[in-house]
Amino acid sequence: MTNNICDYTALHSRWLAKGRLHAGIVLFPQQEYSIGEIIRRLAHLRRTLTAEEMQGRLEWLSAWGAH
Repeated sequence: MTNNICDYTALHSRWLAKGRLHAGIVLFPQQEYSIGEIIRRLAHLRRTLTAEEMQGRLEWLSAWGAH
């Protein structure tokens, strides 16, 4: 999980272009969410996707609002 959007989107693209997988990347803009909201959204993501399903994925925390 990172708010270093520029570097990690590029890293994600480079790894996939080389046919490599990473464990998964979750991006969020700095200071967009409170710590509590970050934890709620990460918990929702974790309840929804397995570690295997996260491999090679780039996910935006904004897509994982509480359900």
